[in-house]
Amino acid sequence: MRIVNQPIQMIAWFKEDGTAHPMKFRYQSTDDMWENVKVERILLQEKSRFVGIGISMSKQCKG
Repeated sequence: MRIVNQPIQMIAWFKEDGTAHPMKFRYQSTDDMWENVKVERILLQEKSRFVGIGISMSKQCKG
């Protein structure tokens, strides 16, 4: 799995304790097109002191 650090736009809902539950996100691909991704499951969620919340998601392509 390749790890990429790039800005995304995300739609999420939050618990009262501040835990984020992302529903979908989108990112801009190399050809300047927006790729939409529905989040099916969260692999890892951890708090970080300098960037807030880090969420690890996997995108599975069918085909």
